[in-house]
Amino acid sequence: MTVTGTVPGMAGTATATLSGGGSSCTLEPSTSFNSVVSAPTPAGTTLSYGEFAFQAVGCTTSVTMTLTYPEALPMNIQFWKYGPQTALAPVSTWFRWASATLSPDRKTVKYTISDNGVGDSDPTVGKISDPFAPGFGPLVPASSIPVDAPWALASLSALIGLFAWRRRRFMLR
Repeated sequence: MTVTGTVPGMAGTATATLSGGGSSCTLEPSTSFNSVVSAPTPAGTTLSYGEFAFQAVGCTTSVTMTLTYPEALPMNIQFWKYGPQTALAPVSTWFRWASATLSPDRKTVKYTISDNGVGDSDPTVGKISDPFAPGFGPLVPASSIPVDAPWALASLSALIGLFAWRRRRFMLR
């Protein structure tokens, strides 16, 4: 079962292919690539390429979704899912999805989801609802590194200065 659509910020057509789920598992017509994200994202998170949202019904086993984008995704891309972070959690949120794999050409993303498992937004047995999005998470602020021995830091700085001075002196000969 394959659907196609456009992705914000990319030229061309993306495809999504569902496999697994059992013989009666099918995609609902609402399955699509969307430029608008269905739920508010965490602070500092940008989902520039919109989301891919699917609903599959009649699924008796886990399903694998393969998304092929028309252009390569950036090097520092992260994958985000909307749904419960743990199986059957009562609240759905956007969270980073580390289980997705990205092909070497950075165009194809593949991930597996189980009915009522992590990320399945629909608790109905046999129905999987899954918003998924490539994006960028919040930057981690820089933090200082404590120095327990200031004398060691001063000694190391002096040693580096000595090596630089000797090298310069040697190069001038």
